[in-house]
Amino acid sequence: MPRKRRTAPTPASDDRPAGQPAVSAFALNPYTDVRFTTCPRCGEKTRARKLPLVIHVDPLDMAVLNMSCRFSPACGLLIARQDEVERLLVASFKVRRPEVIGNAYHVLGTLDRADWRRVVKSELSPRDIAERMMQFAEDLTIESEAAWAPEATPEAPPPAAPKDPRSGVPNRLKPRFDEIVAITDLVCREHLTEECAQLCLRLAASLCRKRPSPVERGRPEGWACGITYAIGSVNFIFDKSQTPHFSASELCALFGVSLATGSARAGEIRKLYDMGRLDVEWCLPSRLDDNPLAWLIEVNGMLMDARRAPPEVQVEALRKGLIPYLPPPRN
Repeated sequence: MPRKRRTAPTPASDDRPAGQPAVSAFALNPYTDVRFTTCPRCGEKTRARKLPLVIHVDPLDMAVLNMSCRFSPACGLLIARQDEVERLLVASFKVRRPEVIGNAYHVLGTLDRADWRRVVKSELSPRDIAERMMQFAEDLTIESEAAWAPEATPEAPPPAAPKDPRSGVPNRLKPRFDEIVAITDLVCREHLTEECAQLCLRLAASLCRKRPSPVERGRPEGWACGITYAIGSVNFIFDKSQTPHFSASELCALFGVSLATGSARAGEIRKLYDMGRLDVEWCLPSRLDDNPLAWLIEVNGMLMDARRAPPEVQVEALRKGLIPYLPPPRN
């Protein structure tokens, strides 16, 4: 049976679209293999129903997701799958606000179809959505006894030996690789950081291993600039609040190439690797502590920040390669 978590004011019946059954309560389904075709509260059959859900994400963000749910006409309970809600939340915030991914959230209520279409067209502000929303009278919890963490806390696996980033570079491309890396090393060590130089070396090696490799065409200075430009974009090198920082034109000038050439090469690289800001694969090691995507894991179907997880969950996540290292103990 669901357990009542908290209550909210019941919406006035006039706020509900004509002919729409009253949705008076809401619950998240934490199970991935249970559909709840029978209502866990009243025992009657449920129906499939698709409607927009208004969701508040801490601290001050809002999402409206058009969700397929199960609905009990007998008691007014609406049930949404938790894993589907969280998958859509990640997709919604991945680009525009990746730093809130993994934060606590709360499903507040529903919108009618007309308002949903206006949300899609960006015609409604968050205040408008809040005013038009039909809030749930009850917020229920369906208990789950499943646990992802192991019973015993295993020891953390020993750190893997670092792999030589040059390994696998084809012999015929080694001279080209050496040309590019000599340029990135010089610029990074004089104007950026040693760890930036190491990331650029790894990216250059990866580009040389591509078949066909894009670095076979064009000047090595252009590719050296594009590689550094792409790594810098991931790590906010163009943000004036960071140290060190450069404008795009200043960075390209360090390599003796035009802004058009540097940005074109960087764009080609970002597209090839689907590289975006906060990309964990290309994040500077010193920035991993503050990168929310590096610590996002799924526990029992729910996304969470591994730094807030119990030690045994952190160890298991490290063993599976889901986090870069064990975070320091929290006070």
